[in-house]
Amino acid sequence: MHELTGNREAVLEVLRQTVFHLGRDVTPAAKRIGMNKLGIKSEPMWTKQRDTTIDILQRAYEREQDKSMVLRAANFSAAPSESVVKDLYMPRDRTIAVFQAAMDEFLDIKLEKAKSSKKASKSKSSGKSVKDKTALTEEVDSGSVIEPNIELFFESSQSSMRKTKDFAGFEKYDNLDPGWIRVVWEKAKSLLRGKAKFIKHTNNTDFRFDVVDKPTVTIALVSDWGGGNDAAYAVAAQINARHPDHVIHLGDIYYAGTEIEINKRFLNLWNFWSTPATAGRSFALNSNHEMYGGGHGYFKTTIKALKQPASYFSLGNSHWRFIGLDTGYVDHDLNAEQLKWLDAQLTGSAKKILLSHHQPFSAFADGDPGAKLRARVQPLIDRIYGWFWGHEHLCVAYGKHLGIKGRCIGHGCIPYEVPNRSTSAIPVEWINDRKQPNGRGMHGFALLTLNAASLLVEYIDQDGTVAHNELF
Repeated sequence: MHELTGNREAVLEVLRQTVFHLGRDVTPAAKRIGMNKLGIKSEPMWTKQRDTTIDILQRAYEREQDKSMVLRAANFSAAPSESVVKDLYMPRDRTIAVFQAAMDEFLDIKLEKAKSSKKASKSKSSGKSVKDKTALTEEVDSGSVIEPNIELFFESSQSSMRKTKDFAGFEKYDNLDPGWIRVVWEKAKSLLRGKAKFIKHTNNTDFRFDVVDKPTVTIALVSDWGGGNDAAYAVAAQINARHPDHVIHLGDIYYAGTEIEINKRFLNLWNFWSTPATAGRSFALNSNHEMYGGGHGYFKTTIKALKQPASYFSLGNSHWRFIGLDTGYVDHDLNAEQLKWLDAQLTGSAKKILLSHHQPFSAFADGDPGAKLRARVQPLIDRIYGWFWGHEHLCVAYGKHLGIKGRCIGHGCIPYEVPNRSTSAIPVEWINDRKQPNGRGMHGFALLTLNAASLLVEYIDQDGTVAHNELF
């Protein structure tokens, strides 16, 4: 995740200029790229898809501008969502998330090309073969090749900034970089094609797994961890150090759960075992960020790589059963298929613990974002013992509320501020208020140890500290 894609002003300026230049449609090469990426053969269909895409992007830009006006009128700064720090732009807007994913992908391509070019140049000037990687790596990596900036998204010239003053600030930059056009139209497909197909059960016994057959079993739960940043790597190292029997991700691969993001920021770090993935060993839940890309990357790549049959599942033994739910396909809600299946899972003597990306309640979020989800499970609530979720980038152990033990573990990798103590009526037993040297909250995960009827939960930080533990 590049710093530039978390900068609100930069994202919106690139979006504004991109919409303007796509709307001109004066470059034959740009048109050919768009038609090729969208698989369009006819002129009328191109016109329709081009204008629909421009309209989607423009409306997203206007929504963000309207938000800014409201906040300024209320004398507030632009507030980020999901408890992220104020200097990280991450709105809950599908189009913006897809656009940020496109920006990140393009910057990766651009910087990698520049790095390769510099490596080849150094090799040529020194008379060394490019194959002599050892001799060149330190020289190339010792300093930045180019600094990510807005001008990279536009065709280079002697001066990317136009010297004349244009109407309303448009045409401030030259035409869009052809590479950027390719990425934009590739990502536009996810905005135009709708949601991926939902995989549903046939029988109520579908998608059920047993934990590994051992006296003591460990399960690592981590959430909001698909950032591929330093924090994600640090948390992954701590999970690896505990050698868990199962690992479950509660969702969010940033920015839009595209296939490239899934491979780079999730699967590349999901190396908790040296053997190939085995069904029932690890799982990943669907979430809002995965669905910003229509869920195509999640259903096509994530669950297939983990040998996971669907986006919901049940894992347990005679004492404990963990039931993973998809609250992303229908945002912050459950569809009818899952509800019927869930009802069938909540039988037997084992204590039932739900796992989801979204929260059923919160003492720190504005409003009541969990109301729909809570209403869905209300008829089943007396059969639910506990619930772990993410979404909010915090680590919180709630006091018993609505008859269940609720735990938020959304602090996997996204920078966040530790909030002040809640004044909500929802009881908070403990909140991880440990801070990093930079003053931001610690990242981490939960390690669950099952030993017959006993369940120990340890909340482990990125530095290996057990910040809190409890018998569940």
